[in-house]
Amino acid sequence: MILFRGQQKPYCDGKVLLIGHGLIGSAIRNVLLKRKFNQIIRCEIDWKNVKTFTDQLLLIKNHLQNNEDSMDVVWAAGKAGFDACSEVMANEYAVFETIICRIVDLFSKQGIDLNFHFISSAGALFEGQTNVTRASEPTPQRPYAFLKIKQEEFFHHLINDNTTCNIYRLSTVFGYTQPGKRFGLISTMVYNAIKKRETIIDGNYNTMRDYIWVDNVADYIVRRLLKPDYSSNIVTLASCRPMNIFQIHKLIENTFDIRCMIRFVSKPSNFAHNTYSPIVLPSGFKSSPMILNIQKIYHYAIHCGIY
Repeated sequence: MILFRGQQKPYCDGKVLLIGHGLIGSAIRNVLLKRKFNQIIRCEIDWKNVKTFTDQLLLIKNHLQNNEDSMDVVWAAGKAGFDACSEVMANEYAVFETIICRIVDLFSKQGIDLNFHFISSAGALFEGQTNVTRASEPTPQRPYAFLKIKQEEFFHHLINDNTTCNIYRLSTVFGYTQPGKRFGLISTMVYNAIKKRETIIDGNYNTMRDYIWVDNVADYIVRRLLKPDYSSNIVTLASCRPMNIFQIHKLIENTFDIRCMIRFVSKPSNFAHNTYSPIVLPSGFKSSPMILNIQKIYHYAIHCGIY
């Protein structure tokens, strides 16, 4: 959990509380720093003991001035994976609800308006759907998707004159992988190709998915955070250029002139296609080409030696 404060006009003294610093949270942090936001305080959350979270929030509060009027809160946290069971999801929701309620109790009651930004999952909500548009309705098929629905509904109930919430439904996000963090499919394929290792994939060679670069997501979220858009509080972010494993496999091999060895483990639950129509995208969102993104992953891996 990190508190940032803006240092330059027009965002001077703007405050952002970022919760979660995995793939997406780290990218948002980097964009905020590039936008000249200073990192004021960082607290590590003990997810197994959320009672300590109150003490950490008090530390955050002590770094705020008495005349603060608003704060943006970005929720990019989450421990459970896409295939986690219902029991794991129930525990994650309980932690989520406890933390958000404590934020509201501590800051809203002090007269601080809260603007929440919640990272949700289009890939889970629209699993099995193709050509998703703004009119498409979620069809949750696994516990992870039901968790996201429940979290979105929780934020909807919080909205009032002093509390807003923006929800960002993301397709399959990929990017740089940090040591100790979960590896995504594309970064794993690139890293293993460099190391001449085999990548084992639970899925199908021909399954179409939408892959979106994490920096594109972070750039958009921070721009919306700094310049609010009230036209819709729910947006879907996707590349709208679906690819299957075969295409990614060949792109890696052809781009870097290396062999990308893969082996499939049959898992029918991961065979469903998921694609998006360009009309689903919000105004101003742009996604970078896949070839540029995998080049960034490749050079990052070579430079950092993390493969």
